[in-house]
Amino acid sequence: RASEAEKSPPQLEVVGRGGIAEEDATGQEFERLEELQAVLGPEEISSLMALYFEDTRDLLQKLQEAVEADDMEQIGQRAHRIKGASANVGAEPVRELAEAMEAQAKSGQVDGLAQQAEVLLQQFEAWSRAAQERLDSSRP
Repeated sequence: RASEAEKSPPQLEVVGRGGIAEEDATGQEFERLEELQAVLGPEEISSLMALYFEDTRDLLQKLQEAVEADDMEQIGQRAHRIKGASANVGAEPVRELAEAMEAQAKSGQVDGLAQQAEVLLQQFEAWSRAAQERLDSSRP
């Protein structure tokens, strides 16, 4: 029998200053991004990140549409894709929020999904700006 904690998904909230997790201050927030940059080089990481930014913005728009339609299946699928893409580039705060939203959709809990989709968008935008600034500052 599931406990109450297992039944309700975690609540989403923007973390840290300006939506960026506090790890940003120490650089750990972007460790994965820096690893990718070292392996791929500046041109390839720029292409990869442009693709991530574009695809995730599109997914966030489709997620918002699914939320407005109360389509829990599509909410879960969109959140899952955002979670995976964000994990690939090291956007951990975005991944965590998408994972929580996916879990909430799977549990069928509609309450708060619109607000959570907005928080997810804000976190994505904040992380994306910070990641782009970090990439720009590391170029020769």
